[in-house]
Amino acid sequence: MSNFPEILFAVLLSVTDGDTIKVRIPNIPTVFGEEIAVRIAGIDTPESNSKCAIERELAKKATEFTKNFLQNTTIIELQHPTRDMYFRVDADIIVEGKSLSKELLNAG
Repeated sequence: MSNFPEILFAVLLSVTDGDTIKVRIPNIPTVFGEEIAVRIAGIDTPESNSKCAIERELAKKATEFTKNFLQNTTIIELQHPTRDMYFRVDADIIVEGKSLSKELLNAG
């Protein structure tokens, strides 16, 4: 399934880290899995498994920001979804008209 619609609605399952969440997308064949990893388009947060203590701390803050942004949210909007080289979905994540990527960038 390489041609996604411009907008998909998904059920938020969990936050993996600052730039990745897991969702279930209704009406997508289960061959893609029940839980689909979605990366926030245009965002690459620090890695929590880094050898650098500062990077791990920044990764923790990014993850907390994403969790707080998505708190009390069940249905999210995935705009302009595509597949990346790891078979994840890359998309702009929108909640109540707000872009998670823009909010992450604004927060630094």
